[in-house]
This record gives sequence, structure tokens and C-alpha cells, in this order.
Amino acid sequence: MALAAEVRSIVEKAVSAPNGPAGLVYGAIDAGGNLLVCEAAGRRALDKDEPMTTDACFPLYSTTKLLGAIGYATGYYSALIELILRPLSAMQLVEQGQLSLDEPIHTLLPEILNVNYLGPDGFLVVPAPPAYTEKITLRMLLSHTAGFGYGIFDPNLADHWRRGGGPDELSGTREGTLGIPLVNEIDDEITFHLTPTQEAKLVAQHQRAEDGVLRVSGMILKEETVKSMFDNQVPDGVPGLGETIIDARPELTYPVHTPPGMRKGWDALPTGRSANSGAWAGLANLYYTVDPTKGVATMIMSQSFPFFDPAVTGPFLEAEKAVYAWLK
Repeated sequence: MALAAEVRSIVEKAVSAPNGPAGLVYGAIDAGGNLLVCEAAGRRALDKDEPMTTDACFPLYSTTKLLGAIGYATGYYSALIELILRPLSAMQLVEQGQLSLDEPIHTLLPEILNVNYLGPDGFLVVPAPPAYTEKITLRMLLSHTAGFGYGIFDPNLADHWRRGGGPDELSGTREGTLGIPLVNEIDDEITFHLTPTQEAKLVAQHQRAEDGVLRVSGMILKEETVKSMFDNQVPDGVPGLGETIIDARPELTYPVHTPPGMRKGWDALPTGRSANSGAWAGLANLYYTVDPTKGVATMIMSQSFPFFDPAVTGPFLEAEKAVYAWLK
């Protein structure tokens, strides 16, 4: 079966399943930017007879964390975005010698010394002990190892306001260094506002209820810099990497576990994805991978909560397997 037909069958089967996602878009490109496959199935909204299309517009959520100061920095983009992801801006500054990956970041971002620390007993330390905040580096922020938390994944944090995860701190870093934010709204092409054409293609947001039913709701970096972004950033022996991330806000996320046959790390995966590949996700069930070894990037896009929905992750891995089988 041709790759396009196989992927189309996978996404159509997913959206046609009882209580499947309203719509899906799956795409893959090679290292040269050539489109390998891009297929859509289902509808943009459950309550409208508008088919999902490959040029539909999606809120991208955390899939933008690698996307910085390039292209259409709107948070909305066509279904098969260029899979260049907000750390790129920071890495450009590292290349230019204006930021260091391993120097304490408080020299450029002094407000980080004023964040609070919420202990496991629920006791809030204001501000956090300097021993915690003074050693935070840009590398820690970029790799989500600086100690910042998300309320959706921690029941303790869910009851308290908290600053976002590491990469979300970077706009302050760049603005303090260069006087401009990471994403700067400067003209009609780089904007947070949709054009009428984009708005007409916007995918509706959906929310699974407690019963599980869905309802409506140029050269950028040097080659060596890109390669360094696929190096292990987490020291060996860090505890808890394989643990399931719990669902402190069940309406927003399911428990995030490591799929069978996989572990958190840099191993090759049963789908065919090479060792030392990268992957990330957006909260509304958007997932992508970048495989430098085999020169392929993949992405599936949905628009529903809770996160880590098997109705989306299942076809994502199934379609990825089809792509790698085709590459052989």
C-alpha cells in the first residue's frame, strides 16, 4: 500500500472509531524539506459539517517551544508547519556569545531569584532558597530541569499559582539581553492575530467530559549547534525519569506514561525512530518528532483535551511506523 493511502487509512480509522477525535492531520517531511505524506481526516469541529483539511489552522500550544523569532510566530500555522521549533532564539544568542548555556541565568534574569518554592508538604517558601535559584542555568531552563512545575501534572501545584516551565522563562531572558521579546509582533506577517482567511480554517477546540465523550469547546543555526541540541542534557542517574506523570487536572490531561516497549531516554524505538531523536508535544494533543539520523520529521495535530489521549497517540505511533517502513 502506498504511504499516503496507508496514513489516510490510519487517520480515517481513528476519527471513525466510537468517540474518536473530531479530526486529525498527520504529516512527515524529509531532511530536505520534501513532503513525504500529509493526510487529513474528520471534521474541524464536531458540531459543524466542515471537513478537516491539511491547511487547517491549529493553536499550537507547547509545540512552539522550539519555534522562536522565525516564520509566522502566531501560535497558529498551517497543519504541516516547518518542524523547527522557542529555544532556537536562545541558541542563536548562545552562538553570538550573548548568552551562556551553563552560567547562572540570574545575572541576566534577576527576577528568577524572586520565585517562590512550594515544598512537598504544601509549605510555600518566599522567596525560594538561593541555593535553588542561584544555580539555575539556561541549559536547565531549556531542558525543563530547573525545578519549575506545571499545575496540570502536580496536585500540590494545582492548588497554587506557579510560574511556567523552563522554556517559558526565555522571553524575559532575550528581552533583557537584546531589548526585544522572543516573539515580537512587528508586522502583518509576524503577529498574534489571525487573518480572515486563517480564521475561516481554524480548528475548533474540544473537551472530553468525565464520561470520556468529546464535545465542542534561511540558515537558522549552525550545524554544530543543532547537533548539540540532540545531546543528552540530563545528568545520568536523575531519579524519576521513568515514572508516570500524574494527572492533577484530569480535565486537561490523562496520566502521561511511557508507551510499552519504550523508555524515557535516547533509545531507538519500535516504530523505527532512530536513537538520539527529538520529540515534543502541545497540550491539545499535538505531537511531533525530529529524527536527524534518518532525516525525517513527523507530526500529528488534533485539538482536544485531555492531553495524551490514546485516540490520538495511537494513530500517531501507527502512522509513524508506516512512515519508517516506507523509508526502508
